[in-house]
Amino acid sequence: MSTSNWRLSVLGPIDSGNPAGQKLVNGGQGFLVTSLALAALLLVSGRATGCIWDLEGTWKSDREASINFAEQRGRLKPEQFELLSQMWGNMTVTYDTNTSHFVWPDIEVSVAGKKQRFAGSEELSAYSVVACNSEVIVVTVDLKANEEPAVLTMHFEEYDGFWVYLAKFNVREYFSRVR
Repeated sequence: MSTSNWRLSVLGPIDSGNPAGQKLVNGGQGFLVTSLALAALLLVSGRATGCIWDLEGTWKSDREASINFAEQRGRLKPEQFELLSQMWGNMTVTYDTNTSHFVWPDIEVSVAGKKQRFAGSEELSAYSVVACNSEVIVVTVDLKANEEPAVLTMHFEEYDGFWVYLAKFNVREYFSRVR
């Protein structure tokens, strides 16, 4: 499996078969799409709507919290757990008003006794908040590796931390604010 598949697994592409809700609009259900768009607009229009979280700053993957959740609830094969447990805790992402800066350092991992080097990378991308409430912030990010904007849902449990869900494995990658 390529490095980028693991790195970007916290992000999911927007359904490319329905990137802007065309199937719903063309199927006579434009009202639903309009309602959802209006709801998203209302959610991101300010703190008065319940958005109490501030994304701006630098966030680092929290290896210990991610591993603890995976050990308790994850659906990982041993080699998947071994790989992820070495990858968690390395990535940082910095958000300013409308730009995200992802940094993946070079790391060496060992799976089943075999060492492998994962080349690091950096990516500066535009992002926009599409929804926000008292529990989550949802953003779209224009990543070079994806044809369509990627969607990232950040679940906040405390002010200086959030997690993203990897549904396939029932695991969470936790992030802590470092500045």
